Amino acid sequence: MRPAEYSSAGLPSGENAERLDADMRAPKPSVPTQSTSSTSTASAGRLGRLTRSVVTGLTALAAATLLFLSIGPMLLPFQVFSVLSGSMEPNIHKGALVVVTRAPAASIRVGDVITFQPPARSSFVTHRVFSLDPGSSRPTVTTKGDANSAADAWSLALPESVWRFQFSVPFLGYFLVLAQSGFGRVALVLLPAIGLAYLYLADEIRPRRIRSAA
Repeated sequence: MRPAEYSSAGLPSGENAERLDADMRAPKPSVPTQSTSSTSTASAGRLGRLTRSVVTGLTALAAATLLFLSIGPMLLPFQVFSVLSGSMEPNIHKGALVVVTRAPAASIRVGDVITFQPPARSSFVTHRVFSLDPGSSRPTVTTKGDANSAADAWSLALPESVWRFQFSVPFLGYFLVLAQSGFGRVALVLLPAIGLAYLYLADEIRPRRIRSAA
């Protein structure tokens, strides 16, 4: 009679012990790593967030600039003009936007930069005061562009107050010219709207793509 197999104190019997030992020696399956599709989805998510941040920033900048150029001069004591020539180079560049404020004519001195309408002209000019005759009633000045070799041909009798130059913003004058055109007004309305629509669609479509990839 073959002796019975038994386990003592809960230990496995011989046959079970051999099976358990074989299981312990068997190679364990490797832990699955993140799939390529998951990595691509994460990269696409980061790119989407970056794109949305850029679009949001540009939309906010366009809206703020539009408000500054259109509503600011109506509420605050300043005005803006575009510089379309290089007569004030290098101090004021062609295409710059100049910000001016009202100043009493009596406070104007030689060397000040003013924005004015020359006699018999409808456009505004931003030039430096070259000479000044206080006069008895109104000061009379001659002006000159910093880049010009000679003074302007006109003499200008100043009104009670004039636009005195404060600072300029390079290239923003081109934007002002565009904003004042019919096409520019439409573009300034449509661009923020398109940006907001993109953000909305991106927020709607991205979760669906993530679910599909999963």
